[in-house]
Amino acid sequence: MLFKHGKVKQSVGKLLDSFIIKMTENTFDNHLVTLTLLEYAQMTDKKNLKELRKQTNSDLQILRNVKIKSEPKGNGKSKYIEAKLCQCSEKINNGKLKFKFSDELFKVLDGKGISFFRYIPNEVLKFNETITNVYLLYKKILSHCWTNAGKKRENIMKIRELYNYCSTLPRYDGIEGAVKYRIKIPLERDLEKIDSFTYTYLNGDYDKLQFNEWLDVDLVINWKEELLRN
Repeated sequence: MLFKHGKVKQSVGKLLDSFIIKMTENTFDNHLVTLTLLEYAQMTDKKNLKELRKQTNSDLQILRNVKIKSEPKGNGKSKYIEAKLCQCSEKINNGKLKFKFSDELFKVLDGKGISFFRYIPNEVLKFNETITNVYLLYKKILSHCWTNAGKKRENIMKIRELYNYCSTLPRYDGIEGAVKYRIKIPLERDLEKIDSFTYTYLNGDYDKLQFNEWLDVDLVINWKEELLRN
């Protein structure tokens, strides 16, 4: 994703996910969807509608400026794409938010099928994105497990995958002593906030490893209930 004003906030990601979830309820056969503020509040477990309205109006402005970039790989037939993600409301109007995928992007997504969004656990959208890294960690774990369904590593992933994806965690600054308190402990703390699964480490006494060694440790996800898929 490209956004000319900097890194996209987690709340913007939640808003986009909520639009797509709403869209999949109609089997994704129409790239125009309407979401009410009350529906969004229920999906994200927000109680303060005034604060949610303010945050969502801000997120809509960001979402309107997000672009998707896709570059062809190798000698494949895929084309270079850089397109606006969507057209959406400038602000909430009469308690409603409208969202429409750009035509180019809709064709790409519709071809691949994204009906798995209907199976996103409700828990994903309900964490407070301003004080934890849970939303991004959870999304990356879901993506990994869905992408590798039926494979040996379906529920096994390296910490490196999580760390590289979770941009809300501090970036490594070369000071080994700070890694435990600034990166390792926050990552573990937020994984433990997720009720849908527990996790274990597959190999080694990870706590004594240097940063780059720690990134190569395997994390095993143990789902409490079978992960739903399409």
